[in-house]
Amino acid sequence: MRVCVYCRVGNAEQLDGIAMDAQRSKVKRFAEDKGWQIIKEVCEYGVGAAMTRPGLREIAELVRAGQVDLVLIQNLSRLSRRKQEADDFLNLLYQHNVTLFSIDEGLALPSHQELNIALLASL
Repeated sequence: MRVCVYCRVGNAEQLDGIAMDAQRSKVKRFAEDKGWQIIKEVCEYGVGAAMTRPGLREIAELVRAGQVDLVLIQNLSRLSRRKQEADDFLNLLYQHNVTLFSIDEGLALPSHQELNIALLASL
């Protein structure tokens, strides 16, 4: 399984790098425990609309190029707190048979219905 790890911190308290390091370690350890091959780590600091973030654009290009089977995140809020942005990104993954796996929620999200359920449950 070719995995792209995505980590993001968005507020001033997290910008010191400590929260990023903890998030990154947790996600990498999870992938390694599963025996998944990490082909790319994308880490972002700061906020912004999901599809304007350089890291998510980079992941989208990997997905379109067929270089990744799964995008691994710590939790759904790292992707986006806005349902439409998360849905747009998941649609891209779905079109290319790529799964989004969220560790904290314990979810592999290959479809819009599952994302909708997960986002509603996280509110």
